[in-house]
Amino acid sequence: MRALPLPLALMLAACSDPAPAVMAARDATVDTAIDLPPVSDATDDDAGDPCLSRPADRAPASVCVRRVEGRVTDLDGAPLAGRPITVCGPACFIATTSADGSFRVDVGDWIDVAIYSVQAHGRPDYASVYVPLSAPRDGVARLPETLSLPRYAPAGPDLPDGATGGTVTSGDVTLAIAPDTRLDLDLEDVDLGPLGRRLRVAPVPVDRAPSALVEASLSGLYALAPFALLASRPIAVTLPNRARLPAATAVEFVALGVEPFTPPINAGLAVVAALGRVSDDGATISTTPGEGLRTLSWIGYRPRNP
Repeated sequence: MRALPLPLALMLAACSDPAPAVMAARDATVDTAIDLPPVSDATDDDAGDPCLSRPADRAPASVCVRRVEGRVTDLDGAPLAGRPITVCGPACFIATTSADGSFRVDVGDWIDVAIYSVQAHGRPDYASVYVPLSAPRDGVARLPETLSLPRYAPAGPDLPDGATGGTVTSGDVTLAIAPDTRLDLDLEDVDLGPLGRRLRVAPVPVDRAPSALVEASLSGLYALAPFALLASRPIAVTLPNRARLPAATAVEFVALGVEPFTPPINAGLAVVAALGRVSDDGATISTTPGEGLRTLSWIGYRPRNP
């Protein structure tokens, strides 16, 4: 058992357990002394080279990763220093960004990169983001893209109580939550207190999105918080039709996956989250009745192919 500052304990608990890394706000009692699942302290300075041979208990698909490198900026390219970076799968590895936004996460282990993802933690003021872990070269997994985090607009209103439901709007985004919906906050938002329950929105230029969303050919994109919130029932969404899609166009809502542990693992992947339609007057885009979001993350939309 190790005693850690509360924010770090929350973060490591969220990224180190195969169980879903969320908790209801009403259950948000966390001790700063917690039993941590495996979190590596390995570095290149450890005795011996971990990449010389695969340990017998590692899967055949595993490869040796000495470290993970990358860079984090805001949408204008300014470096974001002091941001936690986690590389998580069955185990977690952690570092923080330096003054120029770069990071180096020491791993020093044989892992299956297909089930690991990298998270840049931007809260409370910037959106967080997941990307899949890149395959290493000579033991170094360098992210092929800079992680650009959008800054949330001033915090919007509180989310409705899940028991009674209701509608809430922040910026362009309106969410309708059905009664008797359980809303589970990610542990980092629990730690933020009242701010963690507020709907926060950041418009994102599609060409500044993570590559998985760029490749999804979206017409519009927003980063939403509480990031990685889970809902027991679909949350209906309405957006202005800023892309000027034709009236009555069928659309798909595409989300950035935020599940790093439970198969099917989708953290950092583009996932079709709901179906929708442009209104008859062409003014808005809404999810189809009965459809909606089961998690809040980066949410975009695009015309649906017939």
